[in-house]
Amino acid sequence: MSQLSRLISILTLLRSKRVSKTELSEKFEVSVRTIYRDIRKLEESGVPVITIDGRGYTLLEGYNVAPVQFTEKQANALITAQHLVNQTHDASFMEHFDEAMVKIKFVFRSSIQEKSERLSEKIHVVDLFCPGYRSAYR
Repeated sequence: MSQLSRLISILTLLRSKRVSKTELSEKFEVSVRTIYRDIRKLEESGVPVITIDGRGYTLLEGYNVAPVQFTEKQANALITAQHLVNQTHDASFMEHFDEAMVKIKFVFRSSIQEKSERLSEKIHVVDLFCPGYRSAYR
């Protein structure tokens, strides 16, 4: 994992809960010293990291992080997952996932948005448990 990816992941964790240097070290498989450097790098970038002696790190209450950016491959994975979810035929689950995807797509860069829409139009999920499918290929 690159340092940038790790910093973004640490920032995401700090938004949701207090995390100790040991937890971070184990999660990202790096030394505690590397975690100290990562936290310092976040602070130098203007992120208000609060150190709670002996208990870990958290972010200043009310601090908001800019929306995340997805790579094209991550966007493709999400679009594919949406098609798979739609095969569950669980109306409530599909509705909640679709609502989440609207929010997620909102932060896609326009170039990724266009590519994800083209991909979505081309994906067709085949239900392997469909009786007609089994009989046709036995």
